[in-house]
Amino acid sequence: MISSPREPKAPLWPSSDPETESAIGRLVLAWGVLEREIDEAIVSVYRLNDTLGGAIAANLGTKAKLEICQAAVHILAEELAFSGDLVTIIDSLVTRTAALSADRRLVIAHGQPWQVTTADGPVWVLMKHSARKGGLTARGYHLTPEPFIEAVELVRTLVDDWFAFRQAVAKSDRFRRFLEQG
Repeated sequence: MISSPREPKAPLWPSSDPETESAIGRLVLAWGVLEREIDEAIVSVYRLNDTLGGAIAANLGTKAKLEICQAAVHILAEELAFSGDLVTIIDSLVTRTAALSADRRLVIAHGQPWQVTTADGPVWVLMKHSARKGGLTARGYHLTPEPFIEAVELVRTLVDDWFAFRQAVAKSDRFRRFLEQG
């Protein structure tokens, strides 16, 4: 028979902090804008119409979107449709976006608020736990506005860079000539 090693405790809630909650909300919205830019990059690289592009991207997670966009750029570069510059750009975008997703988005999407005791007393953190070979790990941030405001700025930079990538794809004479060849 399985038994609980301790009596259940009532749920703990962090105190409401409108500034932190607002910063978290801005990060969620900013990430949505970033996801839309990645979707638009897929549409641009694969030369899809909006409906088909939406159908392809709709059920893909961030990692899959990054991988199919990066794969297409690499394949098209081998066919001489894209320059090495676009390969370098997409590789950087994918690396930076994947790192920010693992570092911040997953904490927001799957994190749990925990009260931890520090030398200065109890503080609230938003932590994402992972159990893998090697044990239990956690990644998290203090439930204060600063880490989430910082993350919004990082996402905004990525959005600008993904947009610049899409502009470069649209302006690529090499890609245009490749498409005209059929």
